[in-house]
Amino acid sequence: MTTTRSVLVSPVHSLVTGPADSHGILLLHGAGGSPRANYPFQAELPGRAVAPFYPGTGPAPAAGGPVEIDTLVAAALAAADDAGLATMDVVGYSLGAAVAIRIAARHPHRVRRLLLAAGLAHASPSLRLTLATWLALLERADDPEGAMAHGRFLAWVSSSEQHWDRTDRGHDGATEPEEVAALIAANRPPGTAELVRLLGRLDVRPDLPHVTAPTLVVVAADDRLIHPSHSDALLAGIPGARRAEVRAGHNLAWETPSELQGAILEHLGDR
Repeated sequence: MTTTRSVLVSPVHSLVTGPADSHGILLLHGAGGSPRANYPFQAELPGRAVAPFYPGTGPAPAAGGPVEIDTLVAAALAAADDAGLATMDVVGYSLGAAVAIRIAARHPHRVRRLLLAAGLAHASPSLRLTLATWLALLERADDPEGAMAHGRFLAWVSSSEQHWDRTDRGHDGATEPEEVAALIAANRPPGTAELVRLLGRLDVRPDLPHVTAPTLVVVAADDRLIHPSHSDALLAGIPGARRAEVRAGHNLAWETPSELQGAILEHLGDR
């Protein structure tokens, strides 16, 4: 059985699965997420998979100030180095997609294939409004009422309408919206605000034409947080990028984990 362990890699905390190998998979999570939340199937992926935590997420200490994308890139590469990966397939979800794009564009010799899920290169004006709302709710989240308001907002903005329709119809295993909101309210990574601020100001559009790795863009068709038009911009900017669509909201790993896992396995192919 494959085991997962949390390791500190100079000084990046990462989840590492699979046997030692010189080639593996680098998994990059989203703002407000974590390796476990965004890649719950990590241990089922082939070979060695490395998923670094961002500052203020999981066991990783908060940055104590603004976080820049190049800091996340350097940390991700350090995690790959310390796990023994000379080359890698890179999978980026949400904010992680922008980090993955920069890695692929600026370190092409290390990246075999690239998968970008519900991602972006630059925030649209409407996304920046959404992020401003998220930040305002985070500022109120230290009291129980504010925490629940934050939880309800994220439960809504990260989901699709059909997901809650399944709940209304009493689908087996469906979770009530208030339960989801309470879970989010109780599990708020301390580094979230700085990562949300980074989402609002990042711009990796100049990197897009320099991506040479075969790229699959997984579009969350019902994404209310990062609108699918952001994925369209990735497809237009990355030479030869292919498109796959999933009928889900932003939180693919929650709504359709098997489809996201399937897209990763199909694109990475025979490793």
